[in-house]
Amino acid sequence: MKCLSWLAILGAAKVTRPCDQHGLAWSEDALLSTFGAAEHVVEAGGKGFLCYREALSRVLVEMGKTLGFHPDANECARFAASVGNWPAFANSEASLRELQSHGQRTTREQTA
Repeated sequence: MKCLSWLAILGAAKVTRPCDQHGLAWSEDALLSTFGAAEHVVEAGGKGFLCYREALSRVLVEMGKTLGFHPDANECARFAASVGNWPAFANSEASLRELQSHGQRTTREQTA
């Protein structure tokens, strides 16, 4: 397994697609810093549990505010659904096995 790459994640999320659709171009550094700042805003503004897919949808809206585009509901839904295509953290498999050894159910078990 490879280490997590935020550029790979954002590529899997096709986050550049909304910008392309709105005629915007940006560097990888701008993409990463804007994503990080938007994610922080969304996480800091929460009052209770928010599933990560919903958080991602809100992140794209925040990114749009910064970068000057307004993602529609379909763009937000595609971005949120992209989490299923993200590469795993390098230690994900071992961590899930460790949780299982302590009697914890993993997401894979819960959805199977």
